[in-house]
Formats: sequence, structure tokens, C-alpha cells
Amino acid sequence: ALPAYQDYTKRAKMSEVILAASACRTTITEVYQSGSKSTMAGNDWGCESSGSTSKYVASILTDANGKITVRAQGFGDANIDAKEVTLFPADSAGAAMTYSQGASINRWICGGAGTTILAKFLPGSCRG
Repeated sequence: ALPAYQDYTKRAKMSEVILAASACRTTITEVYQSGSKSTMAGNDWGCESSGSTSKYVASILTDANGKITVRAQGFGDANIDAKEVTLFPADSAGAAMTYSQGASINRWICGGAGTTILAKFLPGSCRG
């Protein structure tokens, strides 16, 4: 029972990591829909942080298409610390989108390609 409880507490702490990505997700969605920029570059969405932002978030980075990568810290577990979880904008088929002015994001995929944190530590809503 103890290992299951320990995994549960780590998933609960991971919610802070996902919350940090969610704030960035909102910003990226607005830029996509408003078409306020003709082209984007990595770490140019206005929501990134290259330094520690909280007890459990080491950094938040983005790529030119809006993929968000959050690096975890402070868990005291080598399977999580310095590992990453990603969120990326997807079309209706679930494929990663390429930034286009005025495009609509159909959904966000959490825990997909690029995520290096084991799925058992991710919240249920963030397992690809």
C-alpha cells in the first residue's frame, strides 16, 4: 500500500507542473486564434521561464509551433526530477499543429511525444 500512496502523492504534486503548462497553453491558444503574429519562434510566445518558477517547476519552454515543455524539480525522485512533460496543440486528428496565423487549435495533447516522465506519475488527464 505504501508504494501506491507514494505514487499518488507524486501525481498530486505533478498537478502543479501541469498547471504551469496550462497557463502557457492559454497564451498560445490566444496567439493562434488571434493571428497576432505572422511567424513564431521558439520561446517567443510570452509565457516561458528558463529559471525555476516554483517548488516543482524548473523551467517552461516552447517551440515555434507552440509545443510546451515543462521540466520538473523538487520531487526527490530520479524518475521525475529533471525530466519533462509536454503539451502540444493538435488538429482534429490528434496530429501536432504547425503554427499558422488565425488557425484554430482543436485540442491539446498532454504527455505525448517528448514527455520523459513515466506515465504512472502523470495525472490521468495527461497521459497522451
